[in-house]
Amino acid sequence: MPPTLEVLDLSPRFLQFYADAVAKDLDPENRWELWKSVYGFAAVPPTPAGQVRARQLLDEAWDRYPTELDRIRRGAEGLSPEPSHELHRVAELLECETDAKLRVIVFVGGFEGNPFVADIEGMTTLSLPIEQSPEERAFMLPHEVTHVIHGINAGMAMTWERSIARIVMEEGLATRVTEKLIPGHEAERYTTDHDPELYELCTANESEILDSVRTCLHTSDSATVERFTMGAGAAGLSRTAYYAGWRVVGALTAAGWSLASLSKVPEARIPAVIDSGLDLLSSS
Repeated sequence: MPPTLEVLDLSPRFLQFYADAVAKDLDPENRWELWKSVYGFAAVPPTPAGQVRARQLLDEAWDRYPTELDRIRRGAEGLSPEPSHELHRVAELLECETDAKLRVIVFVGGFEGNPFVADIEGMTTLSLPIEQSPEERAFMLPHEVTHVIHGINAGMAMTWERSIARIVMEEGLATRVTEKLIPGHEAERYTTDHDPELYELCTANESEILDSVRTCLHTSDSATVERFTMGAGAAGLSRTAYYAGWRVVGALTAAGWSLASLSKVPEARIPAVIDSGLDLLSSS
């Protein structure tokens, strides 16, 4: 049975912050302080660098919010596509047989188009930016919902600090499930956020990227997690865990693993499975 949904709409809280900031004609510094006290929700890591990024997103998005106020006022009821359909599709593909509750948070981001999954107040939570276009949300939903179902299937809490092996498995599954459910796109669409130049650079530096994964399979500190996801990783490239996951999970499925079986590998076994996928790539 697929998870059941509980929706939390943060758009009224954002609208309160926005109205107060406009009415008081706040300068950027005081606007930031009001944002933290009244709203305080962004698609950023729970780190000091994440707070710096949240401030940057607010400043960059501020002049764009007036054009999206109608959409923001519609809140969760205006969200399209509705996430439950994708939840059922991914749950079926990954053979999810566990009934669980999933919270969906609808929030106002900074036009960066970054839905994310995290454990919030003890519940697996999928957070969706309301200002994202329906077309882009439709493409990204399978990726994010895969993280949800993967966590359920493997019995893993959604935490920021987790092993690089687990991140590679997570992103590999998410990119390959998206490819399965929305086929026909180039690899960079699934892996490097529409950036063909970054994908080409990752391909050219594949050995260095995969070697860096192998040396960090069990590493889980915040700085290393950020380096493999959002920051500058191997060869100075970003999103290397996404590229490595795409390649490793692709090699594992070619060798006989199903996406469903990979999603059910216990967390303690994930480093060994990823290591075996790296061996497959090095011998090909």
